[in-house]
Amino acid sequence: MGLVGLYGEARPGRPKTHDEEKVAQLLRMVLRSKPADGTHWTVRSAASVTGLSKSTVGRMLALFGVQQHRSKSFKLSTDPLFVDKVKD
Repeated sequence: MGLVGLYGEARPGRPKTHDEEKVAQLLRMVLRSKPADGTHWTVRSAASVTGLSKSTVGRMLALFGVQQHRSKSFKLSTDPLFVDKVKD
């Protein structure tokens, strides 16, 4: 039978409890929107909105490398003395 026999076997471990659509919905929400009371989604706030557990949300964000607390763009200061402060 060899390696071919392994393909018909069920994989060990607990079966998935969340479908791919639920995970995609979580990622879309975290990447495309902001919460009403903050600047970025936290694991707890995303879990409460989606109905997933905190550990599941944290695991999914880590799996896809999402770091929602990091800014992806450079923000220039609006301070009128900014250039002088940088030179200092």
